[in-house]
Amino acid sequence: MMRLIYHVTFVLTVMLHRSIGEEEIERSTYLTYSGDIMLGGLFPIHKQGEDGLCGQIQDEDGIQPLEALLFTLDQINRNTSILPGIKLGVIVRDTCDSPQYAAHQSLDFLQGFMYRTVKNIHPDVICSNNSVKNIVGIIGAQTSQVSLEVARLGRLFKVPQISYLSTAKVLSDEEYPYFFRTVPSDIHQARAIIEVLDVLGYSYASVVHTETDYGTTGYEALVSSKRENICLADPLIIQDENYDEVIEKLLQNKLSKVVIVFADRKPAGQLLEAAKNRNVTRNFVWIGSDAWASRESVVYGREEVVEGAIALQPLRRELPGFSDYFNGLSNLPDKNARNPWYSEYYSTYCNCSLIRNTKVAKKKQTICPFKQKINNMKNVQQQYLHFVRDAVYAFALALENLRTDSCEGISSGICETMRLKMYTDLKDYLTRVSFMDVDNYLFQFKSESRDGPSRYSIITYERGRDGIFDWKNVGTYQAGMIRDLDENFRRKIKEESYKRSHVTCQRALCKADEIKIPEGFNDGCCWQCQKCHDFEFKYSEFGCKACPQGMVPLMNKDGTSDCILAPEDYLDYTNPWALGALAFASTGLIMTTITMGVLWRYWNTPVVKACSRELSCVLIMGTFISFCTTFIIVTKPSDFTCGVMRFLIGFCYTLCYAAVVTKTNRISRIFSAHSVVPKNVKCTSPAASVVITLALTLVEVVVLVIWLILEPASTAHISLTKKRILVCRGVDHTFMIGLFFPFLLIISATMYAFKTRKCPGGFNETRFILFTNCINTIHWLAFVPLYLASTDHKIRGVILAYSLSLSGVVQLSCLVFPKLYTVLFKPEKNTKGAVMNHNKSHSYLPPSPSQQKYFEHRNSTPAIFLNLEMKNLNEDDSSCEENPRTRHSTWSHSHYMKYLKSLRSDKNVSRSTQTCATQEMKVVVDNIIDRESD
Repeated sequence: MMRLIYHVTFVLTVMLHRSIGEEEIERSTYLTYSGDIMLGGLFPIHKQGEDGLCGQIQDEDGIQPLEALLFTLDQINRNTSILPGIKLGVIVRDTCDSPQYAAHQSLDFLQGFMYRTVKNIHPDVICSNNSVKNIVGIIGAQTSQVSLEVARLGRLFKVPQISYLSTAKVLSDEEYPYFFRTVPSDIHQARAIIEVLDVLGYSYASVVHTETDYGTTGYEALVSSKRENICLADPLIIQDENYDEVIEKLLQNKLSKVVIVFADRKPAGQLLEAAKNRNVTRNFVWIGSDAWASRESVVYGREEVVEGAIALQPLRRELPGFSDYFNGLSNLPDKNARNPWYSEYYSTYCNCSLIRNTKVAKKKQTICPFKQKINNMKNVQQQYLHFVRDAVYAFALALENLRTDSCEGISSGICETMRLKMYTDLKDYLTRVSFMDVDNYLFQFKSESRDGPSRYSIITYERGRDGIFDWKNVGTYQAGMIRDLDENFRRKIKEESYKRSHVTCQRALCKADEIKIPEGFNDGCCWQCQKCHDFEFKYSEFGCKACPQGMVPLMNKDGTSDCILAPEDYLDYTNPWALGALAFASTGLIMTTITMGVLWRYWNTPVVKACSRELSCVLIMGTFISFCTTFIIVTKPSDFTCGVMRFLIGFCYTLCYAAVVTKTNRISRIFSAHSVVPKNVKCTSPAASVVITLALTLVEVVVLVIWLILEPASTAHISLTKKRILVCRGVDHTFMIGLFFPFLLIISATMYAFKTRKCPGGFNETRFILFTNCINTIHWLAFVPLYLASTDHKIRGVILAYSLSLSGVVQLSCLVFPKLYTVLFKPEKNTKGAVMNHNKSHSYLPPSPSQQKYFEHRNSTPAIFLNLEMKNLNEDDSSCEENPRTRHSTWSHSHYMKYLKSLRSDKNVSRSTQTCATQEMKVVVDNIIDRESD
């Protein structure tokens, strides 16, 4: 342990000697105030110079605190109730406001600390410097950076230290258990600053701080203490002398009207100088920390810039009696022998030289009129000197309590027990010490942090009526609240705060489902409220994110939101569009049922027989399936329903048009055959026609089955912003696979219909088939683009359902209803003769004389002759040879043309052959109708 201590001390000594330099070591001066018990003192007598060395002597923060220490020691030593028979002394070293230099100066104190440590192990060790060997504690330093260096040494050698002005929060950590202070921590100063901002109506403030423990911990304390209604901008850090850059950034931020500066004296003064160079006056309300506020050296020459500044300082109070004591020193400044720096201070402060001060004297002068200068100055006494007094009293009374406990029966002097304990137990007595301060308030260190009571003065820098700038007290902060705030100051600042801050900074209270949209420098201080979009969720108070496809936001109790699966939606029986499609399909089912019933009722009539009853039934079955498919389309999609729907759509169309193609093909083959004998035309029976129809349908079935095997039916979700649409896979452009073959059947049916356009009326459905196909083609040409272009999958299903139902209605209306109309409302035409004769032709043979007489009285030249009329007009004709020009009612133009050609090729063919052929065609038609009855 001893070797370790010697080693550490040796290393520190070597390093500090190298860093400070021989010139500064030789310059070292110290003050000795002799006593029985000694304290160490560290005061910034000189300013910090270049490279951490000493500069010019301080005007305000060096000599006055030192003289306050001596003044308080004089009071204590004269007080017989405190340490009777014991004189309390001090050794004071100059820190030059430099951590490195202060550590060097503390090495002298280390001699006494090391001596006591070694003495416990080796009693024979002797220390020739009696002053340092009796040092029991240290008073100082002033700035937090210097105090940190000394506190590390105090922790190593277990020496109590009391600072009178260091406020850095880090010094309250358990890392420095021997550090005490009579001022509150910066955490309390930060709370006081936030309270001032709130009371004065400021809602936005910029922060500038140094990159030191004091500046960094001060800013952190501000952040931890800020309230919801007050926002701090992103901090600007002073480093590498970037003062101009900091001012520029403050000017760029239009919201920067209030600027909190957490910095020591020197960087704060340089920052204000940079503002002065930019002619920045009255642009900002400076909020000063205790390290630089009220320091004349900081504001001197920059008054116009600092005017209106507000600052928090540890409680500003005068030390009673000190002003008279300090002013009395000026009567004989060169006689203040116990303070080796006073003559230098006096000469610098009064801008004169003393005869005996050879260091600064350049010529002989009389004594400076110091008293006159003091009378012209305001606040000659620094307002924090009472904290120095508290530090000295804390040591003195702690030692007195230790003496009382250790020296029972001994009324004065130091007993042996006290001599031993004052080096080991003094820390414990400091934690329990209490006394009355200058305001007659109880002073004691806080047990958890070893800080002094939280007491601050609120001051502002303003121009007086006499034109002189000065810091003025406008209130106090104690026990966590502002007291005695000057009402005129409050009113003035509050009006300006609204002009500077509230007008430009919006801080509305946002609802739980709203986020804050930052304004200004995007530092989260000023914002407007805005709701997230319907497809976004709130992941923080400043941001929204889009939910993944198929998910929707869900608001949580804490104001944030997450994404959950969107509700599943699909076309079902409750949808209004689906209800319309179902109603339409239901109407079609009713129509189909009625149609089938009528056909069954008139099953054996000529009209029903002529329309191919079995194929008509197949056609009606196809339309029935078309209407039924609507009920599958609008139900909830599943693998089964999707497969059924894909199959039925192509199947029902194929079934319908396969029947139409078979029917027209059959009629075409019969009437265009070279032989007019029906038995020579194969596969024209009803059974054969049904087989052909089923064979054509089987082709479609094979195509659909292969399609379903290659692409099995399944469901999928279409993710939208607020919902997931459940749909069937494959119901898209690939849907045309199942409709390709029906489309070929439609083309074939149209061709055959055109080919049989001149067949007898009962068999001639050319107009109806063409009309049906035209309507279906037009509606499919409209349906396909509309279906593929639709983005609403519900509408897609509805379009498909309406298209199927519309096709069924068209087929019923055009291909079946005309037959039903004849059967129900024109029974006189439901005969064989009407079926054979109801035909129009664009050319015909000239009528016979007997027919000519009949048409003359009717004033017409018809091309259609009813079989009944022909029978009446030609009842006298007993043979085909009687009237060769008579045209049979079923004799078509094509047959007539063939007949003329045969006449041209064979001149010997008699005219009676025409009539004979006509009667043969009548036989063909009769046989077709008869075969429908089989």
